[in-house]
Amino acid sequence: MSDPNSDKNLRILVVDDNRSIHDDFRKILCSRVDNELDDVESELFDSPKTTAKRPPFQVDSAFQGQEGLALVQKANEQGRPYAVAFIDIRMPPGWDGVETTSRIWEICPDLQIVICTAYSDYSWNEMAAKLNSPDRLVILKKPFDAVEVLQLAHALTEKWRLVQEVKSKMDHLETLVEERTKVLKVEIAERRRAADAWRQSEERYHSLFQKNPLPTWLIDLDTMGFVAVNEAATQKYGYSSAEFQSMTVKDLHLPEDRPSVAERFGPDQRHKPTDGLITRHRKKDGSIIFAEIVSRLITIDGRELKLAVADDITERKLAEDRIRDQAELLDLASDAIVVRDVEGYIQFWNKGAERLYGWTVAEAMGAKMSKLFSQDDLRTLQAAEQEMSAKGEWSGELRKRTQTGQEIFVSSRWTLVRDDEGRPRSILMINTDVTEKKKLETQFLRAQRMEGIGTLATGMAHDLNNILAPILMSAGTLRWDMSAKDKELAISRIETSVKRGAAIIQQVLTFGRGINGDRTPVQPAEIVEEVCKIVGQTFPKDITIQAELAKGLWPVMGDRTQIHQVLLNLCVNARDAMPKGGRLGIVGRNIHLTQPKAALPGPAAPGAYVRLQISDTGCGIPPGDRERIFDPFFTTKEVGKGTGLGLSTVLGIVKSHRGVVTVSSEMGEGTTFEILLPASAEAAAIIAPAVPEQLPRGAGETVLIVDDEPDIISGMRTALQSQNYRVLVARNGREALDSVKANGQSVNVVVTDLMMPEMDGLTLIRGLRVSNPDLRIIASSGLSADAGGRGRNQELRSLGVKSFLSKPYTADKLLTALHDLLHPNGGAAQAA
Repeated sequence: MSDPNSDKNLRILVVDDNRSIHDDFRKILCSRVDNELDDVESELFDSPKTTAKRPPFQVDSAFQGQEGLALVQKANEQGRPYAVAFIDIRMPPGWDGVETTSRIWEICPDLQIVICTAYSDYSWNEMAAKLNSPDRLVILKKPFDAVEVLQLAHALTEKWRLVQEVKSKMDHLETLVEERTKVLKVEIAERRRAADAWRQSEERYHSLFQKNPLPTWLIDLDTMGFVAVNEAATQKYGYSSAEFQSMTVKDLHLPEDRPSVAERFGPDQRHKPTDGLITRHRKKDGSIIFAEIVSRLITIDGRELKLAVADDITERKLAEDRIRDQAELLDLASDAIVVRDVEGYIQFWNKGAERLYGWTVAEAMGAKMSKLFSQDDLRTLQAAEQEMSAKGEWSGELRKRTQTGQEIFVSSRWTLVRDDEGRPRSILMINTDVTEKKKLETQFLRAQRMEGIGTLATGMAHDLNNILAPILMSAGTLRWDMSAKDKELAISRIETSVKRGAAIIQQVLTFGRGINGDRTPVQPAEIVEEVCKIVGQTFPKDITIQAELAKGLWPVMGDRTQIHQVLLNLCVNARDAMPKGGRLGIVGRNIHLTQPKAALPGPAAPGAYVRLQISDTGCGIPPGDRERIFDPFFTTKEVGKGTGLGLSTVLGIVKSHRGVVTVSSEMGEGTTFEILLPASAEAAAIIAPAVPEQLPRGAGETVLIVDDEPDIISGMRTALQSQNYRVLVARNGREALDSVKANGQSVNVVVTDLMMPEMDGLTLIRGLRVSNPDLRIIASSGLSADAGGRGRNQELRSLGVKSFLSKPYTADKLLTALHDLLHPNGGAAQAA
């Protein structure tokens, strides 16, 4: 007698990250002792206890969802599929039970799955919505009972077998009918048995048909009338079974859809199966639903019928339409809207992003942000990532390059999107092009700086005259017969005065031109010292300047020129408030706010700040004016003495640095402005204290000096020759090219001015790069490297010029630049 269990599939897969759970399942399912399930059945149904041994189940283990998916796929390929899978709901760090079930059903939809859980991670409705297959899903609460596990294992393996049998019956129903008909014709003696078998098959089919949870019909191919309808169809559509059998398929469809229905039942289409057809159905109450249709041709009693199953996908279709409509609305936005995952891969790219950056949706989707925007300011991006991770959002300005290489500025707002469990899932970025705004802002700030310089011009002229006086007097005394000590003192006075004059000119050039855009590490103490020098040299002598800076003042990330402008604007206002003299105080302190602080343009959030206070002992600000002093063009000065843009510029710059401003004032006692700038740990790590080193000597290297000023050539030659360098000179670019050609590879370094007659420095450098691409070059000018705009600075870099000396410079700076260029790794000097 054959074993009744021989046809059963007893293969079971357990997916759980807890190894002890696997051991429990094996003890329950793989034991060959008398099954506890038999005892329970005997007690419940008062039946004799069976002595037959149940065969043990074949249990395989996986500890993560990915591993379980691989085992299912392998079993299918070997033709030995699993019948049941017990899957834990939580399996960090990989997929959870719902995700694992969804993935497994994609490759093995017949697998019966039991979700094991000790927590209510999902409601039944949520799981049913996510998986769309509640008939194949069972929930098993932990800790579970052995009998319950055995019951589920036997019942679900049997269900799996029945499902396979039903599928086989459905696929081969016509063949079975034909075979049984032949049997009836050939063997009359077996007619009763064949009729009984047919009746049993009919009953099984009827049971499956009626119990199907999805609306199901049998449709006549010729009339399109409903021959049979299941209970799910009557419940979903509201028609009774009798009403359905008086209707045709066309009656469920909208008038405009009926021609396509008739075409599908035409002679050429009626025998073809249908998979995933989405159509509209009208229910009895008049409501419209979207249904996904699957149909197959079957034969019953020699009659060809179409078996059709409908799945209501209205909610899914409406959700898809809603998402598509939202995407279309986002495409209408002028802003660039981008969504990327936490790994940096782009998930959404609207038309605004396509217009702004140049990459199409097809090119951007799935690409990594860092590859599209490889030239972005990485330091700013890293700081933005850190703040967004800490606060869940970030906003600020970024410099980017488009697909064509064009540089643009965007005002960017980032929002961190989390999943249902609070884990970061994606980042929403909304970027607004502010390139033109930045250009206008730069022009405005430059104009405002020019106004500030104009107010200081008289003081500068006075100070420069005071500087020139000792130079003239000391230069005249050098012609006299005096002691070596007196000569050294005269030379020192000249050198000191020249340095003072050069510093004033450099400050005026830097402040007037400005370098805007990048955020770099800035030491506020250095800027305060520079401002104190300027106001000390240019303000009336009856104004006392007092600076008090805390030791170890924290650095900030910002624009050095703009912070300089803020302090100078406030100092100029303080000066104008003290026409009869007084005290101007500048105080720098490190503070840490534990509570929000009221300020402009908004409250200062708790955190570390550098506080800069500028106070005066002037007339004070009237109470009625204090609310308006930061408004553009508001001024209390006489016509022609102020534009009213100074304090509005201060507020704008401080706001762009994510800082705040406060003001306090008493009539007749003075005013204090307080600036709070966020301290930056990143800036502190970048800024390192300079270590003084002894100036190195040369080792016989050849240096070609190119300058149209004979005095500069003479001074440089003396300095270099005294430090063991061999010196060649040229008065313009053409002479320099001839000199390099004549001396060949013996020229180690070229030091060239950028502004010369006949051939300027840039043209010379281009010519030198053609003949000698590796030649070391130092550029110098009375203006800084970027004075000609960002283009000249970038061209110098592109030509391999890494060293620049701003005139006037000392012999020490020249010697240091030469040594650093000749020995970039800090090695000792060697002869060429």
